Amino acid sequence: EKGRGGYGPLQTRTKDGLSLTLQLAFQYRMDTSKLGNLFQMANLQYEPLFVRNARDVLLKAAADYEAFEYWQDREKIGSEMQVLL
Repeated sequence: EKGRGGYGPLQTRTKDGLSLTLQLAFQYRMDTSKLGNLFQMANLQYEPLFVRNARDVLLKAAADYEAFEYWQDREKIGSEMQVLL
């Protein structure tokens, strides 16, 4: 099922090869000093660019953890993923 914005959950595998589905939401804040650069790069279609980049980063990061870590260290993993974004 697709969420708001038309993007579905992320499907990947854990480091130990188990199937993993991540549902996420994120907020972003525009750096007004860089809006001109953003407009040149993406015009008004910046949100799909943000989402695509975030999904790529998170899919790669998700595969760095074993399944048990998602249960034991969920907050730590979330914080580490947030830093990557």
